Amino acid sequence: MILKILLEKKHVMKMNAKTLQKYYLRKLNKIVCFACKNSPYYNELINKTNIKKIRSLKDFGKIPFLTKQIIRENFEKIRVPKIKGYKVRSTGSSGEPLEIYKNKNSIYRTLLMGNPVFIAKYLNLSLNNILLLLLNDEHSIENILTNPLDKFLKVQKFLITVDKDIEYITKFIYEKNIEFIITYPHMLKNIANEAKNKNIKFPNLKLVLISGELITDNFVHKYEEFFNCFIMNSYISTEGGLMAVFLPQVNGMKIVYDNVYIETIDEEGKSVFNKEGRIVITDLNNKAFPLIRYSGLKDKGIITFDNKQRPILKVILGREMDEIVNSAQRHFSSYIFTDILESVPNINKFQIHQLDHDRFKILIEAGKDLENIDEIQGEIKIRFEEVLKEKIELKIEPVDEIETENQMFYVVKNHFL
Repeated sequence: MILKILLEKKHVMKMNAKTLQKYYLRKLNKIVCFACKNSPYYNELINKTNIKKIRSLKDFGKIPFLTKQIIRENFEKIRVPKIKGYKVRSTGSSGEPLEIYKNKNSIYRTLLMGNPVFIAKYLNLSLNNILLLLLNDEHSIENILTNPLDKFLKVQKFLITVDKDIEYITKFIYEKNIEFIITYPHMLKNIANEAKNKNIKFPNLKLVLISGELITDNFVHKYEEFFNCFIMNSYISTEGGLMAVFLPQVNGMKIVYDNVYIETIDEEGKSVFNKEGRIVITDLNNKAFPLIRYSGLKDKGIITFDNKQRPILKVILGREMDEIVNSAQRHFSSYIFTDILESVPNINKFQIHQLDHDRFKILIEAGKDLENIDEIQGEIKIRFEEVLKEKIELKIEPVDEIETENQMFYVVKNHFL
């Protein structure tokens, strides 16, 4: 399977615009036909649209959008049990945690595209097969089915969770002569601060792949200069896997065409090009839990074209996460705290406010089955204190709706930095 996927990737990346559109139509027809035959939800949905075959992308656009709420209400009707699936869950970066299943084909495609051996070829880099992968939790997609892939590509990999002490992580990178890192922007910033304070250099580091948070060109330039290596931004989600990577030669994000079909839509749900729209994705390979025209990412972007008229993406995240800082001025990855909230059942959406170093307010949109708010509040407080290593005040406040701020949804909002 791995070799077959690699050959397909190589073939697809060389396609011209006309051939790529035919490829998309073939893949979209295949996943829609499969979902219609094997998923009760899609069988009902597609029959209502009266679409016999997708002859154009315009036909595909007639299929209604899939939201997180629809997934929660129709989880078992969407799932295809006969296809072996691996449970994955979101990092909570949108404030709305979600669990789905992904099959081996879909997972392998994400892991292959995010592999140092594969990415280094785009940048003409030579790596010695050492990879450090910083994960959020055990359910992260990068922690599934990796052994066969690493063996096939002869990659040596180290897995470290982001809640590890930053001093330990920085020392590990230095002592192991790490060449390739996958992490979040906040973690990269913390590693840089620790290295600067301890006067540590990383002469072997060649490439850092970052994702999950909004970053600027200034951020990239600053840390490329500090680490003296390539910093590559990527667009990754639990639902869609690795969907796009930034490449200097295309002045945008190259879409991983064999992984996902990406649309941008306006407020009326119509496809738009060369202007900002809401990102909608279709996983072209996930038969265990088909995601067709999924609009739950809450991100915005612009689809434009490269010099060969193939679509490329410029992502504008629709959510933002500030850092969390304790009284000792230690910075913590926001993903540690969103993961804590995500583990609480029946919370549909949340927003973390750090009012001061030791004061937190958490807004939640909760399901009807959520009970014992005081007990849940106490448990979350304990877990926050374990991470921050200090006593805090924490209050959970149930609300009907959590609002956006200037069209930006803050998952973690720091009010004093």
